[in-house]
Amino acid sequence: MEKDTIATNAAELRRRAEEKVASQPLTGAAMEQLYAKRLLHELQVHQAELEMQNEELKLSHAAM
Repeated sequence: MEKDTIATNAAELRRRAEEKVASQPLTGAAMEQLYAKRLLHELQVHQAELEMQNEELKLSHAAM
């Protein structure tokens, strides 16, 4: 097989595997992992918001 054919076959296999996984219902463990990732993301965004607010407060305080 040529490298292009191997790469195409690998890409097709990956696409089909992703479709299969996407069509299956999430298990309890997978749902917990997804929830944990979303929660972590939300916490990181909230932390960044607080850091930006803190910086604005420092600038306002310095301006006074």
